[in-house]
Amino acid sequence: MTVMAMSAVACGSSAATAADPGNASGVLPPYTGTLLASGRMASLAPAARQEWESYVLASRSGMAADQQRVQGELRTLGAASVRRPPNTASDFTWQSQWTAAWAASTAGRTLISTVRSYQTPSGGWGKHIDYAQGPRQPGMGYNSESDEWAYVGTIDNSATVTEMRLLALAAATDTAAAGAFDRGLSYLLQAQFPGGCWPQVFPLMGSYHDAITNNDDALVNVVRLLRDVSFGRHAFVRAGRRAQAAVAVDRASNCLVAIQVVVDGARTTWAQQHDPITGVPVIGRSYELPGLAGREGARVMDVLMEDPAPSATVAAAVHAAAAWYRRTAIPNVVYIADAGLVTSQGSGPLWPRVTEINSGRALFANRDGIPLYDYALLTDRRSGYAWYSSEPASSLNRYATWSRVHPQQLR
Repeated sequence: MTVMAMSAVACGSSAATAADPGNASGVLPPYTGTLLASGRMASLAPAARQEWESYVLASRSGMAADQQRVQGELRTLGAASVRRPPNTASDFTWQSQWTAAWAASTAGRTLISTVRSYQTPSGGWGKHIDYAQGPRQPGMGYNSESDEWAYVGTIDNSATVTEMRLLALAAATDTAAAGAFDRGLSYLLQAQFPGGCWPQVFPLMGSYHDAITNNDDALVNVVRLLRDVSFGRHAFVRAGRRAQAAVAVDRASNCLVAIQVVVDGARTTWAQQHDPITGVPVIGRSYELPGLAGREGARVMDVLMEDPAPSATVAAAVHAAAAWYRRTAIPNVVYIADAGLVTSQGSGPLWPRVTEINSGRALFANRDGIPLYDYALLTDRRSGYAWYSSEPASSLNRYATWSRVHPQQLR
């Protein structure tokens, strides 16, 4: 049995350059990531190697700028250590009351001003910051979690995209909000891999954070925002920037087609994380083993179906993914945390969160990362993680309508 991504994603037109946004000292922090280690890039063709090396250099330069701002503030304050922003366990997600009228209210202006204060020099935002506690203070970092230089700019847990959508509410009349949105747009364009997808964290953080990340809808959220920009749904964005967003969306679509996992010549779905250079599925957190991702793959399928004029290759990728989901659906079951799948006539269908690529079996793991094929063997990851999902059923319902407009081309 052969397993592969559709094609390598090592090269592609990229907005990344070796430009140094504010690194006056010329001293760059070390980069220790393995997925984009210099040894891996050395094996690429010269043009691809240059693109990836420039991308990593831009990342390091961005981190240097982020650190220098905080370190300059610490020197001014005479302080020795970075203060951590207030933390919240909740993701910063869109709220139904956020409207243009709300953005003009005192509460709206206050939140928008606070959000702007936490934008990094690189242009992104960290995650799990409690904006209700007020604006960032001098000497504070940009990440509220364990390591002050982790997640300094991330699309994980809806970060950066939500902040930008919030700013867009006020940007038509608030030049500061419009400027912050534009810097965020530059950030997303620079963070895009040469192959067209995105890492979870930029500037790069190393480990699985440097992988192409479908987990938690990270990449999907970015594509949706950039597609809205390209379609002119944010009227304050100038035409040239809309064109850049359109190019980025096209590159992302091509990347997603390229990394769709192929088993024995047949396209299936996507993984939670993919290698940024080769496109093959890779491990995320220790219990997120490489495999076919039921929930995350369905969300990729959704965002490809949202393209009003999909290319033939994008349409073929969607048709193939839908066929895989139909083949792998588990009917007449419900998923109960701590118990696993329980027979329930007429319920379902469900899909495993991770399916082993070679065997098609549901794949589980505890924090030790040892592959398991029996839910009952789970211990420390039995609860707190959705090992089965019904979400692909909604994607298949959308596909039923989509496929009538974009019928499958039979060979």
